[in-house]
Amino acid sequence: MKISVVWPGKTRNRQLKELEEDYLKRLNRFNRVQRVVLAESRETDEKRRKTAEAAAFLDFLSAGDEPVLMDEGGKGMTSREFAAFIEKKMIYGHLNPVFFVGGENGFGEEVRGRGFESVSLSPMTLTHEWARCLLLEQLYRAFTIIRNIRYQR
Repeated sequence: MKISVVWPGKTRNRQLKELEEDYLKRLNRFNRVQRVVLAESRETDEKRRKTAEAAAFLDFLSAGDEPVLMDEGGKGMTSREFAAFIEKKMIYGHLNPVFFVGGENGFGEEVRGRGFESVSLSPMTLTHEWARCLLLEQLYRAFTIIRNIRYQR
């Protein structure tokens, strides 16, 4: 199973970028995880920006991909529930999970309206750069739970 994490725009915060790199390195010991950074829209209008980013998200998908939106309105899970969610995809899934993290304005209706599975990292609002790091950390935590490897609690 190949896991993709996809988001628009580069991570500008150097410390968060280093944290992303660290978790990607850790994750790839367990499973192939690819980070895909889509071109950030230059639109200044929020609606047009969301539309442009939605088109980029949808263009990325191919047959065999299973999109999962990381969205504050998605299903809330504990870390153990998220690990079970990942494990179920590993065992029973025949599609590759693609985790989308929206840009600074979230997802446009073009993506939300597709009925993709949606998971919340937190009921609190997070910056998109923090959400990226948190997703990678929770994916790493999920694999440590699945493999029964000790990790901080």
